[in-house]
Amino acid sequence: MEQIPFNIQYRHDIESGKYLVVTRDGNSVRIVCWDRKGPYHILGLIKTGMVEIPETFLENGSCIDARECESDLFLILNPDYKEPSAEPSVSPSMELIWHHNTWPWGKSVKIIKSDGGAIVEMTFENTNPGVCYLSCVSVIEPLRRQGIATHLMLTCESYCREQGIFRIDLCSVLTPWVQDFYKKCGYIPIKEEDESMQMYKILNK
Repeated sequence: MEQIPFNIQYRHDIESGKYLVVTRDGNSVRIVCWDRKGPYHILGLIKTGMVEIPETFLENGSCIDARECESDLFLILNPDYKEPSAEPSVSPSMELIWHHNTWPWGKSVKIIKSDGGAIVEMTFENTNPGVCYLSCVSVIEPLRRQGIATHLMLTCESYCREQGIFRIDLCSVLTPWVQDFYKKCGYIPIKEEDESMQMYKILNK
């Protein structure tokens, strides 16, 4: 299978499963860290037989600067990878309206309950591939506690998975029941800042 030169700019496609990482001599590699301190930012585990050997790499996949090495990183196309569809299928019990907008910095996607009573908005920045920022989750008072917000959150996560997104970030108000809702959805608090709580969730494939 044809090898493609490695570059850290392919991180999104690697983490989404589109590309597999291999060494120059064909051994499979599992990337475990992309931002290690020092010039060799990437930490990978090279599979040799029944063991994995740790090795560090430059952003271009080089194992040793300015010299070819059998452990240099390359990419191959994953034969089992399927391109994501534009939108996920959703429950027929709730009619949703989708709005897609493209901006110079990236794109945004709004999912709106057809009666206007609930909305979520996702933003995707070109400078942060593989990450979605959940910028708005809102359900009007009479429609709360009916599972609508949970359904919309699951719909967002389904869409993100199909787009190759591996993490969702959000910023929650400090109201206890709001934070409890996000925690029940699997979001983990990071830090409190400016009367809000930063949270995130890693999406399983």
